[in-house]
Amino acid sequence: MSAKNTILNAPEWFDLNNYADSNLLDFEAWRIQIGNRIALQGFIDAGEIDQFNLHFNEIRNSPFFDIGFSTNYPSNLAVHSLTYGVAHTIVKTLEPLSLSPRDSCDQKLSDNAQDSFAMHAHLTVDLNASKSKINEDFIVWLNQVLAVNRTTYPREREAGITQHVIDSWNHYQILPYQDLLLWFTSNAQTKPSDTEMANWLFPEGNGDKDKVRETGNKAKQAFMLSIIRQLSVASE
Repeated sequence: MSAKNTILNAPEWFDLNNYADSNLLDFEAWRIQIGNRIALQGFIDAGEIDQFNLHFNEIRNSPFFDIGFSTNYPSNLAVHSLTYGVAHTIVKTLEPLSLSPRDSCDQKLSDNAQDSFAMHAHLTVDLNASKSKINEDFIVWLNQVLAVNRTTYPREREAGITQHVIDSWNHYQILPYQDLLLWFTSNAQTKPSDTEMANWLFPEGNGDKDKVRETGNKAKQAFMLSIIRQLSVASE
């Protein structure tokens, strides 16, 4: 069944054929695409719809185009310096919220369900302090954030991203799904039913609402900062 015969037509810009070569994306290419879409979600969260539209228009007809924000999340290391790109995204995401000077940025991101930032934490280190004091305070802080974050987001085995995972992302069409979700969210529209989405994402009839629900779960797990590092490691 084609999208034109469904109760609700897909957005005029959406063409599943444009995503046909997603199976050719390697780990590095997926890192770029996930990083870009995390940034797009950040624009929505920050209320910067003009910026979202500017960059989303660049990928509407060419979904694998690099809009340039993947470099905000460049490191394959577990510990690395905060980049300007990430800092800018965080600040813009937090700006609409009512915050006090002593509020924890990471806690506020978590409280407001900013899942894309999940399992990433940012801190300030006073290098004037002694090494022993820095180590002592770091361990206290680390134990606190791990206790909270790993309760909400249980840690998977270190093997991380494999080709099997990439194949699963392609099979479940998480990239076109995420673009549709971003577009509907940016336009303050309710996401279509899973049945309608199934007709757009699986027009050959090889998907139903249950498969779309699984697609949504996989997309939610994939478009997170923690996946960026795993993809960086996998591409080495």
